[in-house]
Amino acid sequence: QRLNAATTSSALRMLCIPLDVTSDGSLKSAAANVQAWLNDSKAGKRRLLSVVCNAGVGTGGPADWLQMSDFERDFSVNFFGTIRTCKAFLPFLKQTATAALNNEGTVAIPPPRLVVVSSMSGKLPVPLLASYSASKHAVAAYASCLRMELAVFGISVTTVFPSFHLTPLLTACSPEVERVWGNLSDEKRAEYGTACMVSVKKAAAQFMTDWAWDAQRVTDALVQAASSAASPPSELIVGAD
Repeated sequence: QRLNAATTSSALRMLCIPLDVTSDGSLKSAAANVQAWLNDSKAGKRRLLSVVCNAGVGTGGPADWLQMSDFERDFSVNFFGTIRTCKAFLPFLKQTATAALNNEGTVAIPPPRLVVVSSMSGKLPVPLLASYSASKHAVAAYASCLRMELAVFGISVTTVFPSFHLTPLLTACSPEVERVWGNLSDEKRAEYGTACMVSVKKAAAQFMTDWAWDAQRVTDALVQAASSAASPPSELIVGAD
């Protein structure tokens, strides 16, 4: 709501659209809004250049502590949400690719692209992030398949692998561990002990204090990948651990 108010009351050329990547209806509505924006005759001929898949959640804690609902939540947003988003907006990118191939318009059309955010956890599994790491590996594999399949259309696919950065996903890690611990049975908590829970929380806190980068680095990389005149690289690593 704050973003919508800021963009509608300023000179920024931005359209703010609510989007729930776990909802087919929400994606359909968002795609209809984009279609209306592309068809706005007052603005002249518009093309969609980039689709950035950046929605993500993560559940912290040992895999043995996580419920099936935790795995389903992370995959619903991170993996299936990415698939829904790509499928909803890919037709617009194909239209752009066709226009670029046919040299339509007076201005050269940059190559259309999908920018899919995975994670370094999608390359290197991270303990205490089993559901998140698994979902991000799935995202990376899906993006790699798309890259090979969409090349024939002139659409590039870039997989972004950020390392640990100070985002809400990371800062919520310690509270998530507490939630996961609280959902365990008495028997499971007795098996691991309170000292183990404290140690896991300490490790989660280190993600934020010892290993995390400024999140602006990711924002800058995504903007560059989404708006560059040339196709961005097939893989983009942001930060290092």
